[in-house]
Amino acid sequence: MNIWIIDPHDAIPGEPWGYKHGMILAKTLASGGNKVTYWASNFSHATKQFRCQGWGEMHISPDIRILLVPITSYTRHISFARMKSLLVYAYKLWKRAQAESRPDCIIITIPTPFSDYIAVKLSKEYGAVLITDFRDLWPEIFATVFPKGLRWLARILLTPLYWLRRYAFQNSYAVVAVCRTYLDLAFNIAPNLKYKKSAIIYGTGVQLNEFRAMMSCNQHDPDILPKNGGEIWAIYAGTLGNNYDVITLMGAAKIIAKNQKAQHIKIIVAGDGPLRPRLTKFIEQGSLKNLVYVGVLDMPHLCRYYAKSDIGLCLYSLDSTVVIPAKAFDYYAAGLPIIHSLKGEFADYIRNKGIGIQYEAGNPKSLAAALIELASDSERRIAMRHRLHEFAPLFDIKRQYTKILELLPQNVEQHDGN
Repeated sequence: MNIWIIDPHDAIPGEPWGYKHGMILAKTLASGGNKVTYWASNFSHATKQFRCQGWGEMHISPDIRILLVPITSYTRHISFARMKSLLVYAYKLWKRAQAESRPDCIIITIPTPFSDYIAVKLSKEYGAVLITDFRDLWPEIFATVFPKGLRWLARILLTPLYWLRRYAFQNSYAVVAVCRTYLDLAFNIAPNLKYKKSAIIYGTGVQLNEFRAMMSCNQHDPDILPKNGGEIWAIYAGTLGNNYDVITLMGAAKIIAKNQKAQHIKIIVAGDGPLRPRLTKFIEQGSLKNLVYVGVLDMPHLCRYYAKSDIGLCLYSLDSTVVIPAKAFDYYAAGLPIIHSLKGEFADYIRNKGIGIQYEAGNPKSLAAALIELASDSERRIAMRHRLHEFAPLFDIKRQYTKILELLPQNVEQHDGN
């Protein structure tokens, strides 16, 4: 089967940063005997750097080809420049598609505004099945940049994007979602999807054997902060941005530093983002010894920090639209009990499995109390770690991605043309 993946967002081979979803999907499909064309872009969403000038083409294997669609640059994830780049991507995709061999199946990442419409048009033109891959809440997240009193206006202004998404769902042969919440939302947007093929693929998981091998490898320990006896480490590894509860973490560290019974707690922060200068300045000016910024880490170094840590932190702001945090799958694999600020599906899962505790987003006292509570109860942490090790294999990336093969028609005629 000839399959197209339409996804301008993800990393391509040779890039250390960015989500690898597109390439993992391409390799999984190729392993099932399919030919894959992956329509990426010539601009990296992760690094904000151009990969090449104009069109580019990469042959990863005899069965996987990457086309780098030329787009315009942008610096902010939510901006007019980003929307322009997505519009250019859709237009260039449409023009180039006319010269390509007919696909049997098209997989479109949702959200990819404008290209979602193009994907439907191409699927109808070529008689290809369309699979929508629902990965993030656009346009909902766009509304969060508006003042709360004007978000009603945002919903009106964003109506065309809502329509394009619904149009893609309505014309899908099957739908994939990254969590139950998104799948249910897709069903609500396009009720006809309830009667079609669907799957939940937790696409931000890890290859468990490789991940744990890196945790066990002490080759990079000379570069790792030494852990003193009796210390309890809580690690936050991720984006240092406004959608994350970084400021609350800073306040919690200050509260803990003043608590004589909590001097054994050390908070490790890894990652980058617009709040990094504020974080490092806060640490320096406050002379805090319990809050340490260790920079941007590659996976071998980060995994060693996981191996030394006792608690994993999932810190999200009150306005966050995140349902299942990508970082949670690292913590599952590492066996780290989780402290988090999310509500809904993730909160229910953590509570029902007994693998972490929740704090109130935006409340430093609440986060400090949660850290002290979990850091002071070694038996509880050990029990949580055992549970995490039991079910972590369920989220192994290979196990998750093979579900996509089950959604493909057994032969290219086995569909109703949408």
